[in-house]
Amino acid sequence: MKRAFFVLLVLLSGCSNNNEIGQGLPFYSEDLVAHWSESDPLRLPEFLLQNQQGKRITNADLSRRVTLVNFFFTECQGICPTLTANLAKVRSGVADTKRFLIISHSIAPTTDTPRKLIQFALDRDLPLEGWELVTGPISVIRRLAESYGVDLNRGVSPGALHTEHVLLLDESLRIRGIYNGTLRTEVRHIVSDVTKLLEHTADHENHAVASGTSATSVAGRVGSGS
Repeated sequence: MKRAFFVLLVLLSGCSNNNEIGQGLPFYSEDLVAHWSESDPLRLPEFLLQNQQGKRITNADLSRRVTLVNFFFTECQGICPTLTANLAKVRSGVADTKRFLIISHSIAPTTDTPRKLIQFALDRDLPLEGWELVTGPISVIRRLAESYGVDLNRGVSPGALHTEHVLLLDESLRIRGIYNGTLRTEVRHIVSDVTKLLEHTADHENHAVASGTSATSVAGRVGSGS
């Protein structure tokens, strides 16, 4: 009942127009309740994983980008094919792919090697840039899932880890959205929220550049004695 209420809260929060910060998207705190302020937001912990090309992936690779996060494994025949297909539709619907990242965590690291992950991507025509399929120690994957408030223990078989949840992170690695990635109706919702965050990030960067230019101009005038 608590989970159902939480999902309903997430869906409703995406429709709110009361938050000027973040273009209408909430911030999630440790209690996983949506808040309309930046106070004490839930952030991604530090991690070190490996992607489908054998490259080390850390928090720095997510910083200053808008990121979608999910958990899967390559041999999954249940929710994973639908989840992957929906994420591919989301990526196709986002115009600014340079600042948008999808990171899919394998929860079967003993079998999902980088070689297997890249074959998975090639078989499904997934882009090799902007979509990280990552693997690493299961303890790290589980810790990351727990930090997101994601329950990986609802397995389809004993010992299997599974979740349909997709999480949206802003450029500061704060959780700004939680969705059921298996629902086709959520694709448009996710695209809309990703676009809002990308626009919000661009506005902040442009403001920072403009402020820096103004400060340099003032300093120049002062230094020249004018």
